[in-house]
Amino acid sequence: MSGKASDPKAKAPRQTAAEARAEAQAAAAAGKAARDAAIAERFGEGVPGTGILSATKVTTALFVVFTVVVAIVDTRGLRIALALFDSALFIAGCGLFLLALYDGAQRSREADLTMSGWWFLSGSAPPSVRATLLGAVAVQTIVGLVTAAIRIETTLAFGILVPTLGLAFCGLWGARHGLFPPRRFAQEQVAIPKRRKR
Repeated sequence: MSGKASDPKAKAPRQTAAEARAEAQAAAAAGKAARDAAIAERFGEGVPGTGILSATKVTTALFVVFTVVVAIVDTRGLRIALALFDSALFIAGCGLFLLALYDGAQRSREADLTMSGWWFLSGSAPPSVRATLLGAVAVQTIVGLVTAAIRIETTLAFGILVPTLGLAFCGLWGARHGLFPPRRFAQEQVAIPKRRKR
């Protein structure tokens, strides 16, 4: 027989960096497409949590209008009223934040929650929900920082506390309605042997 037999110990050609990067990008694209399809199937008939979305829109609109008016008019009475209003939103946000933590803890018993999906709705909510809730957080943050910078050392600085409410709404919606895979239990149940009766 001519030729040499192939060496079974011969090493397979190594994957180049470009091939590895292309493979990783393809896997990421496939994963994203699968998540988008799952979200479309889950929320195709309607988006739940409309009360949370409506509350987010209303509180954000009130905060923006009230803050802009006070920044323009700038009277002592209005500044005090705005400080009280912003403080009330902050306290409400703290309460809803605790509620979101509780709901998330309960939900985690049956679903694998991720921090990005829970609080920032990444891969767990449809685009319309993300736009509403995360957009509200962005608006609250920008308005609070800009107006506080314009009126330095005034009660307008209380506005920087308001995004706590927006983030709490995100966490609450994610904990209650976000799409997460079912939880996988790593540990198997161990049967405890019964004691024999003497």
